[in-house]
Amino acid sequence: MTAIAISPGRWNPRRAVRGALVALASALCLVVSGGAALAQSAPDDAAFVQRVNDIFTGRDRVVPDARRADLVLLPKLAAMDAPPASASTPLRAALLVPGSSGWSGAEVWATAEPQKAALEALRTVGDPAGRFAFLQPYGATGVSPALVRADLFTDLGTPPILAAARFGYLDALDALASLAHVEATRLAFAGEARQGADLMVRWIVLSRLIADREFFVEKRWADRSMRMGLERLRDIVHEHAEHMTDADIRELARSIEARTIMLDRLRLPRGDRVAAEQVIARAFRPGGGPDGSVFGPTMARIASAERPLAMFGEAARWQDAATGHAGTFDAIDELRDVYDDWVYRWDLSPFDDIMRTRPSDFERMDAARFSVIHTVVGPVRELFKARHRLIAEFSGTRMALAAAAFQRRHSMLPDVFAAVRPNFTPTIEPDPFSEAGESFHYFVPMRGQAVGPRETPRPHTMIISLPGLEVKSTDDDRITADALLDVLGEMAGEMYDATVGASGGGATPNLAKLQEISNRFQERVDQIVDPEGEGGEGARLLQRFGQQFMQALGGGGGTRPTKEAFVAMARETARQLLQEQSGSITITLDDSTFVLYSVGPQGQRNWARSVGQGGEDLLLWPPMLSLVRDELAHRGVAIAGAWIDYQPMARPAPVAREPVEPSERRRQEQERTTPRREGPGLTPF
Repeated sequence: MTAIAISPGRWNPRRAVRGALVALASALCLVVSGGAALAQSAPDDAAFVQRVNDIFTGRDRVVPDARRADLVLLPKLAAMDAPPASASTPLRAALLVPGSSGWSGAEVWATAEPQKAALEALRTVGDPAGRFAFLQPYGATGVSPALVRADLFTDLGTPPILAAARFGYLDALDALASLAHVEATRLAFAGEARQGADLMVRWIVLSRLIADREFFVEKRWADRSMRMGLERLRDIVHEHAEHMTDADIRELARSIEARTIMLDRLRLPRGDRVAAEQVIARAFRPGGGPDGSVFGPTMARIASAERPLAMFGEAARWQDAATGHAGTFDAIDELRDVYDDWVYRWDLSPFDDIMRTRPSDFERMDAARFSVIHTVVGPVRELFKARHRLIAEFSGTRMALAAAAFQRRHSMLPDVFAAVRPNFTPTIEPDPFSEAGESFHYFVPMRGQAVGPRETPRPHTMIISLPGLEVKSTDDDRITADALLDVLGEMAGEMYDATVGASGGGATPNLAKLQEISNRFQERVDQIVDPEGEGGEGARLLQRFGQQFMQALGGGGGTRPTKEAFVAMARETARQLLQEQSGSITITLDDSTFVLYSVGPQGQRNWARSVGQGGEDLLLWPPMLSLVRDELAHRGVAIAGAWIDYQPMARPAPVAREPVEPSERRRQEQERTTPRREGPGLTPF
């Protein structure tokens, strides 16, 4: 391996303190448990880590050191200066423009030598034709001591536990994302918009390399990072097209074509499966159930990876959870069934009958009896929807750039989208969310409106919902509002069964059953909105939702909706409640621009009237980032509230609460036809 020399760079006290706390808390937990957790399984722990690292030594992963993105990039990141407050998150950095508050400091930072070296490394490893690979092993073994000291590696702790991994290098990549956004803006305003847009392409390609890593956290980071990069690429073209030629824009679209990005080669993470096997091996008695002296401390480390001081409370919680847990053999079999089922489904179309009508093995699993599996590998299921959305973002971006190139060449907008072919795109790509294979929807505001003889065409009105509501995961990061919509929609279905269904359509509800449903779903809502119990946002949201539920159930003059209609109505009510709390801005668009959007998972054409978090369509053009930045300039930063501090690249820690039993059967068809309700690039995955 090539030796690496790294300058001291900056010392990160937050990382140092967190690492010390993890080590201290782990040691104390081991003392409390009599040291059994360390003594029992240390040799096996190393073997499990080696199994994951062996994935990178396969024939398809052998690359020379000169093509290893981690060896080229990470030493430069270690030497970077910390971003200024105005560019402390990628979203903040993307919103900055010359003349805005904080720009001068961000520009000075971006043009300093350490940052210039990092940008040059990004341009190298992000070359679409470069054929780089990010192959840093997991754990400290095989990683340069300088990178370990800089926390630019995957820290597995002592003893090494895969499920408790902390991916420190992703924090540094977030800082690089902020740097790339500032530099792209600087280039664009200097008349070099093509170079700024090309930098975003390099960022997308780097993020694609991370998507080939072997843990869910890494793949989820890569997914949201690619989406943010696509949003910013469209934003630069939208704002600075006058400094590009139509050939420039066409070339940008070609640089992110399917054969270059190769999303069809994305696979499920294998590391999480091995991590779950390791937990079963180290925390269960051979042939028996959980080992009381090991299970609690091990699961506490996993659940509190980013919150070390919470480890003691988690140990007690998981010690209690061990009582009803399945034994070793059943847990091994269940893990195999869950993962093999996911692997089979991964290659199916989202519209396949199996995906639409048959619950997965994970959904049928007893979450309380198999809480280890639910906690360690449960988040992996999110990648199915995320991949579908990512494919739509790439296809939609290519189509949006084709229309933008047409406009640049002809100084006019195409009357119909088909006019962009073949000069600006070789084919009209279908909307991946359209089961019928229809194209993305295109229209020009005010053009072709049906108006009366005394009326004039009106601008198109669009509501953009902003994630002002702090929807938190267990490590105080935000996650998507569609998780709440899914939970509340599922709750509505069960409440319907306990009222109308249980009484044969009568008016007498099963109050005890309603209370049981409410209590069960309260915990699930709290996990999303208010995991620490601070402020009771989740309780207030659920209370308002319940009030709306009873009003809807009692209305209609005795005529009650079908269950399907009621669940759809409940989801719409939940969406409105979330939008009220998150805030929104209203945009009007005239015929100087075009609108391109995807129908999203809902599969219905809604004319992009409501977009963003809690919206109904996936907006591709105009880029939402451009629209919001313009609105901020007109109204001032105050309208953004918490949104300006929103971190779209934050990563969740494993769920620390005891897993909640899922419903016996989810309505697959209804879930397929309800909107994911996110705005491109501005909400988490």
